[in-house]
Amino acid sequence: MTQAEGGLLVALTGGFAVWTASTDALLRYLRPGMRLWLLVAGCALMLVGMATTIRALRAPGRQRVRIGWLLVIPLSVALVVRPGPLGAYAAGRRGLLQPAVTGHFDLRDHLRAGSFAGQSPDLLLVEFYQASRSADDRRLLRHQSVRLTGFVVPDGDEPHAFLLTRFTIACCAADATPVQVAVTGLPGEVPAEETWVEVEGTLVDRRPDGDDARSEIPTVRLDHLRRVAAPAEPYESPR
Repeated sequence: MTQAEGGLLVALTGGFAVWTASTDALLRYLRPGMRLWLLVAGCALMLVGMATTIRALRAPGRQRVRIGWLLVIPLSVALVVRPGPLGAYAAGRRGLLQPAVTGHFDLRDHLRAGSFAGQSPDLLLVEFYQASRSADDRRLLRHQSVRLTGFVVPDGDEPHAFLLTRFTIACCAADATPVQVAVTGLPGEVPAEETWVEVEGTLVDRRPDGDDARSEIPTVRLDHLRRVAAPAEPYESPR
């Protein structure tokens, strides 16, 4: 690879970053707040790459470096394969770890604002998990139906239950942590694995399970279930 070819490849990498930052493809890898930073980084790479190419064309005969062509591999994979967001397999591999809870979320105010005209307020799974760890918030959730959205992960051999799952990220998919809520009381068959659903229900007591990690999972008694399309933003970020 000549210096001019290397500069061109760097410019193409920057162009791919700019394209990713300009579309919903970004949401498969990063949280929305990273869009501006990725756009700036992509523009910088494009400028550096084009400047390098122009300078090399004005002064030909530079040393060739073959290893530079390896940069084509990740670009080709990203363009051709287009990996999807993390799903049931990743949730299973990462076990039943729950996210570290930070910050303050006022559940009472959120429920009051979101229950207009008697509808069930929407909650992120990570917010529901956080609230289930507070005695005061648990009392609210036992009497107030809420709506949660995630994808289905089978719950072992339970015929009328499943784990509603979604990943929460702090920065990018590399630090994603699965958040799971057990859903019980399903009248029919459990939807297929990784089907995105919206559930409406109330919190029930935690499972009397000997596994400490398992007992951390809050449980919802299902009132309504609706299949939905996969959201453009598959990961959650605390509000």
